[in-house]
This record gives sequence, structure tokens and C-alpha cells, in this order.
Amino acid sequence: MQTVLIAAVVACAVAFSASWPAAVVAAGGLLLVLGVLLLGWAWRGLGSALTPYPAPRPDGRLAARGAYAHARHPMYGGVVLAAAGGAILCSSWPALVAASLLAPFFVLKSLREEAWLRERVDGYAEYAARTRARLFPFLF
Repeated sequence: MQTVLIAAVVACAVAFSASWPAAVVAAGGLLLVLGVLLLGWAWRGLGSALTPYPAPRPDGRLAARGAYAHARHPMYGGVVLAAAGGAILCSSWPALVAASLLAPFFVLKSLREEAWLRERVDGYAEYAARTRARLFPFLF
């Protein structure tokens, strides 16, 4: 589903672009850059535990460093920021609507993922209790 949503953002950005004020477009570029930086920071913190699936690897360990010290699912937050920024950068309302669907999708996906992590990864419940932010470090 996340691939479909991301593809929808890209397709809508290409097919339905307009002309928005330069300051808005610049803000979109900033969001895109922040999203990519958050993705990189999260990727680095996750290391070998990285998997495209919500189920943790059988040999997975708790990732609680880097971006994961400040949010439980920062990679999802990075995707949301990058998609929203890209939609704004392309001045596309349909792409922005598609990008806005990523946040609730990733919240739901993270709930399923966290249930598995609590079952399979030692210390996850304590980590989740002390790391309040879900998608965006220091925020939500």
C-alpha cells in the first residue's frame, strides 16, 4: 500500500502541476530536503535491522540510537515529509492530497509493527514508553 501511495504522489505531481508562489515552492523544497535527511538519519540508526516489512527480522535487535532515540518510526516520518515537500515543490494539490494519506497509513502500519516488536524484541516496551514521538523526532 505504501508503494501505491508514493506512486500516486509522484504521478499526481507529474500530471497535475500548477504554479504556486515562490515562497511556498521553496518551503516545499525545504520539506523535501528535511525528509530526505531524516530518512538518511533513520537508515543509519536502523543499520542491519532494516527491512521493508513491518515484521521485525528474526535476529533483529532494538534500534534506539540516532533518529530512533527521538522517534520510534522516523523513517516513516521522513517519507511523509519528503512526499509532502515534493508535492508542494511541484505545486500539485492532488499530489499533496496523496501525500497527506501517507501519515495515517504509516501510523496504522506502525501500530501493527509495534505489536510485533513488543512480542519479539527485548526491551521494546520500555523503549516505546520513553520514546514518545512516533514519526517525527521531538514532535509526533
